Amino acid sequence: PENFQAPPASGGFLTYFDIRTTATFTGSVTLSFSYDPTYFRSDQNPTGPDPMVKHYETGYTNPIDGSHWKDITVPALTDLVNHKVYGVTTSFSPFAIVKRLAYAWSGVLQPINTDGSSVFKRGSTIPVKFKLTGGDSAIANLNAKLYLSQSSSVDPVSTNEAVSNGSGDSGNTFRYDSTAQQYIFNLSTKDLAQGTWWLRIDLGDGQDHRVQIGLKK
Repeated sequence: PENFQAPPASGGFLTYFDIRTTATFTGSVTLSFSYDPTYFRSDQNPTGPDPMVKHYETGYTNPIDGSHWKDITVPALTDLVNHKVYGVTTSFSPFAIVKRLAYAWSGVLQPINTDGSSVFKRGSTIPVKFKLTGGDSAIANLNAKLYLSQSSSVDPVSTNEAVSNGSGDSGNTFRYDSTAQQYIFNLSTKDLAQGTWWLRIDLGDGQDHRVQIGLKK
């Protein structure tokens, strides 16, 4: 599956499965797979990536669904001690045990400095922008989100970034600008307090992308 990776079949742990049956059944079936505890998160590897069960679903005829890999993992059932990952499916065919790959991206773009030195006037609208790069550059439907948290209420000495008082975006989901081929969120600071703020950009790949900005009264 794109943006996912299966580990090598080592230590007796398989990573691909083709499950078939001649039985007739209705409803869903819960499947249990053993996974390599040295590769995925487990009691032996607490900081490893979470194992995921992907199921290759076939038989779709419309162009939107098509045949595709679907995440059927039930994270709450993952057994870190006995090294089992579970998935729920309504059909059998190929399955894979994988980890999510990090997206290749540009980092946050101007007018925000990546070193956290940007200070904006409170009340302005800040365009938070980034691009996907490399093999991910063609992805135009990423469900990226922006989260905010204040780390200090100290008023910065002076502003060093000039941004217009345009309209901000609602919600916290980035939109894709097909002309610039980048993702953008117009962050309104009208209701934010002065001080230092953390911006966390969640690309949905489990990576932690943060940058600091200052808001001057």
